[in-house]
Amino acid sequence: MKSRRPKSSLPPVLGTESDATVKKKPAPKTPPKAAMPPQIIQFPEDQKVRAGESVELFGKVTGTQPITCTWMKFRKQIQESEHMKVENSENGSKLTILAARQEHCGCYTLLVENKLGSRQAQVNLTVVDKPDPPAGTPCASDIRSSSLTLSWYGSSYDGGSAVQSYSIEIWDSANKTWKELATCRSTSFNVQDLLPDHEYKFRVRAINVYGTSEPSQESELTTVGEKPE
Repeated sequence: MKSRRPKSSLPPVLGTESDATVKKKPAPKTPPKAAMPPQIIQFPEDQKVRAGESVELFGKVTGTQPITCTWMKFRKQIQESEHMKVENSENGSKLTILAARQEHCGCYTLLVENKLGSRQAQVNLTVVDKPDPPAGTPCASDIRSSSLTLSWYGSSYDGGSAVQSYSIEIWDSANKTWKELATCRSTSFNVQDLLPDHEYKFRVRAINVYGTSEPSQESELTTVGEKPE
């Protein structure tokens, strides 16, 4: 009687790594970026600066390149000059104003555009300074023996902050120098203790929180009273 070989419980050997090539999975492909219209993701709040200071307005943008950035003031494109510089990059655009002046006040707009659309943002710039001098010529009226009333006009531009007071200066023919006489809040003042037959001139300065203006025009020469005999 023939003996039977025991059955093996191991699976058959199909081969080794040398017998077959191990296949690697391909790396996943990075999906292409979706095309996007431009967006302004960073922009300054309204600005207030002192006259003579420099201003930098920067808008950070994102979106599908190329993106065109244009700065405008009152809907007119800003042209570069010695006082205004524009720098554009893929990240955004910067407008620099050197030595800001009254004429630089206003609303500035950044317009960004690409082939998919456009966006814009606005910022208001205020330049503050000492006031302009009081307008016109101070006028003397109600002239009496030792007094008169001096009147004048306010400043044509208050420097971006309300005029708080006026400084009155006097010149007389005796010492021929200007000196401060008084300060007041209104645009008229009663000048007292003037000397007979002295000639007087007056000028006025406007004052706000940022400083004192240049003097106004000088009044006409004025004489009060008569010299006693």
